[in-house]
Amino acid sequence: MVYLEMTVIKDFLKIAYFYYPKNTDSINDKNTYITSKEYIRLDRKINENKVLHVENKFNLINSLNKVKCNYEFTFKDSTYFEWNDRCYTLEYTLKVHDKTFLLKLFISIIAPVFSIKFFLLESNNERVKYKEIKIEEFCCNDLIESLKSLLNDNNYFEINNSLGSKRILDINFDDIPIGEFTFFNTFFNSQNF
Repeated sequence: MVYLEMTVIKDFLKIAYFYYPKNTDSINDKNTYITSKEYIRLDRKINENKVLHVENKFNLINSLNKVKCNYEFTFKDSTYFEWNDRCYTLEYTLKVHDKTFLLKLFISIIAPVFSIKFFLLESNNERVKYKEIKIEEFCCNDLIESLKSLLNDNNYFEINNSLGSKRILDINFDDIPIGEFTFFNTFFNSQNF
């Protein structure tokens, strides 16, 4: 198992270094960063997918919108390539009894990988926020299994929280400092959960 994880990390690092310049700080040396061949590659990839998204040519989204679940859910495409996200972001909101759950599915555009995050709506009179929860606390296992099955059938690999939170110490992007950039940031977006 350790060997498999090390092999996966090695392969993922190759992809990361293909799209993000090593040892070049996007915050303090922005001009060098944005003129690097790695950044130009990444920017091109984001812009290509922005066009595909606008033209609704990522066919997998249509399938992911129709997955089966024991509970009714609301589907929302929350993809923001204009924010330099490196993924499609799909949201499934479920109301179960008196609780509202949110499943966020991230599908990378730079490698065939995905990640799933789970949230529970917490609200008081002043504000609404989503608190990240563990998979065991999520209300709808059949939705999780349907999504994973569909993505696995399309040759996507899941990046779990453990792997996603591992840091890559010599690259960064946008306003994430060098040393803080994770595999999740590499493949999906600049959020940290």
